[in-house]
Amino acid sequence: MHLDFGIATENAMNDEQIFESTQIATGIQGDSQKGEKGSIYIAVFDSVGAFPRWRALAQGPTDQRVKDSAEREELKNLIGSMLDDLPPR
Repeated sequence: MHLDFGIATENAMNDEQIFESTQIATGIQGDSQKGEKGSIYIAVFDSVGAFPRWRALAQGPTDQRVKDSAEREELKNLIGSMLDDLPPR
């Protein structure tokens, strides 16, 4: 198995492009006062499979770069919560 991920802001990859790539429908609306919408995608693939066995997508406002230590910790917690749903082998 291998893990793959993608991180993008809305100006680099819009919701339609995310759906085309992942087949996961997005749904949150961006709020320009809170920052641009950002997306994180995590997927686990079999060594021979082309389709992921498990995947998760999260979206929220972002300021492009995470510079503040509290924001970094919040992002680590978000990724950890996404991986909590990863089923055991």
